[in-house]
Amino acid sequence: MRATKIARGAIVVSLVSTLLLPTAAMALDRPVRPRPEAPLSDVSERAAVPSQSDEQVEPGERLEQLRERLRERIENAIRRHHARFVEAAARIQRRIDRIDGLATRVENAGGDVSLVRAKLAEARESLENAETLEAEAMDQFSAIPNADDKREALHEARQTARAAREALDRSRSRLREAARELGAIIRDMKAAG
Repeated sequence: MRATKIARGAIVVSLVSTLLLPTAAMALDRPVRPRPEAPLSDVSERAAVPSQSDEQVEPGERLEQLRERLRERIENAIRRHHARFVEAAARIQRRIDRIDGLATRVENAGGDVSLVRAKLAEARESLENAETLEAEAMDQFSAIPNADDKREALHEARQTARAAREALDRSRSRLREAARELGAIIRDMKAAG
């Protein structure tokens, strides 16, 4: 019983010290040492170089700097968006080609794939429409920095990009429908023997 009390006391003391020591260490006022990767000489040299905010900038120059930063940000966003769009469009095109090849094999085996071909044609048409809208949206996004009404230009560009995404989704949906229909035809042909 006495050993249990001693053990309990030791646990309490260790828990209290674990909780209090970090708090006490933070309360100490210690000098901050420079990090090894940033020697003191580098820090003082960087402090001697004036930053852009320290320099006096003409209002026209500042406006031009802001326009340039906006242009760069828009270009980066356009590049990322366009890369994702192109990748998605290419993936859909590969799937359309694969389903078309399977439909040809099923047709050669005697299956009626007219509905599948119609869905694939709709998917191709939607994909082409999406690519056209995407190119238009990219042009609109690129024109935003030079537009008189930037807010309206951004709104129009977003609407066009949204329409492109919806057309891409329609293409994907028609492709899914074609794949389901082809799967049903294949199952029916297998069941018929």
